[in-house]
Amino acid sequence: MVAFNFGLLASLFLVIALVVAHPNNERLDARDMSPEAKTKGRVSDKFVSLGKNVKWLNDAVQQQNLNSRVARERVAGYYQLFRDSFQYANDCGRLCFQSGSVVNVSAYEAFSQLNQLAKSVASKYGSGASTVMSPFSAYDTLVARTINGFAQEGTPAYSLLPPQFADSMAQVGFPQTAAAAHQIK
Repeated sequence: MVAFNFGLLASLFLVIALVVAHPNNERLDARDMSPEAKTKGRVSDKFVSLGKNVKWLNDAVQQQNLNSRVARERVAGYYQLFRDSFQYANDCGRLCFQSGSVVNVSAYEAFSQLNQLAKSVASKYGSGASTVMSPFSAYDTLVARTINGFAQEGTPAYSLLPPQFADSMAQVGFPQTAAAAHQIK
């Protein structure tokens, strides 16, 4: 009886292993994705990460008593992520600028968080706001190019930029971004 139970148990494990290993039961993994989907996924991931980190910066500005020098240092800590997010999108080009794409959705979230940060910095640091944001505004042209890229592919303003985005960015030293945001319909 013990041998029978062991044999039955072994057979059951074998059947389960075969079912789990069957190709039709495997999840789609990165190897099965098209190069285009992988590229869009990487760009989207950058924007998601940027949005989360800009939110963290905004929380720090709002909740902590940071002087402008320390606030600028915090912003500077994320300049590479900021630059890379927009550079990756521009390198991807039309593929990533399609309206309603996963990149469009994650870019909207990143722009929304950037808008909130700009408002907080302008409110708290006044005339020093541009200095606080200067590690990011060094890439003003790159951000403007991204907005223009989405606009050229027919992405409407409401699905890319939050309300008052252009005005918020103009207050913190992003003139080209503000101009691009004003032009998108």
